[in-house]
Amino acid sequence: MMALMRLHAKDDVEKLWNSVLADLGGYESKEITPFYASQSAQGFVTVSLYAKNPDSIMEFLTQQICRIDGLSDSHTIPLIKPAFLPILKDTPATMGRYTIEVKVHPQDYSSLYESLLEKKYGSDLTLAYVAYLFGEYDLLLSLLAKDQKQVEEFAKSLEKTRKVIETKITPIRRTLLLARKEDWHRFRARLLYRPSWLKPDIEALYDFDLSVTEYGSPY
Repeated sequence: MMALMRLHAKDDVEKLWNSVLADLGGYESKEITPFYASQSAQGFVTVSLYAKNPDSIMEFLTQQICRIDGLSDSHTIPLIKPAFLPILKDTPATMGRYTIEVKVHPQDYSSLYESLLEKKYGSDLTLAYVAYLFGEYDLLLSLLAKDQKQVEEFAKSLEKTRKVIETKITPIRRTLLLARKEDWHRFRARLLYRPSWLKPDIEALYDFDLSVTEYGSPY
């Protein structure tokens, strides 16, 4: 299973960021693989990871995460049925990274999830992955976008469908891969979704091996 751990700093997010990189960079375990760390514009640090089972997450949280210097609080978010999408190869490296958390009317959970995967995105905004959530919000979208205005317009377009109750946008300041690149690529390939419109004659235009650190602000 895949999960996000949102880590909040006592007082200094830079100290927490450096502690996360020092403690989790190259971390290896049969139960847990931390894939990457991101720092949001709101000041928290997120660790994206693969876990063998829920018990593995709790052990990692209590034995590893809680020891990170500068940590004041944590919030673990399971990602259910995550699906990654190929993106156009000529997508500029200057594209920023954002997440949108989406609260959806219950009868529209699956139809919105599927329509997001099948949508053909343009050069100004594209979906990197989508997953179901448990809790206050029902879907998490990870996006690459030219600027925040593009993301805000996209969120408004979701709300206009009447399937969506509420959206919350989080800009991502920087991202660093914690795992070996080949491990991340192997995991992502297992969850790669190929839209029905992506025919063999245009496949060469798309990147099926996206690295999360290739886009957004450098660390």
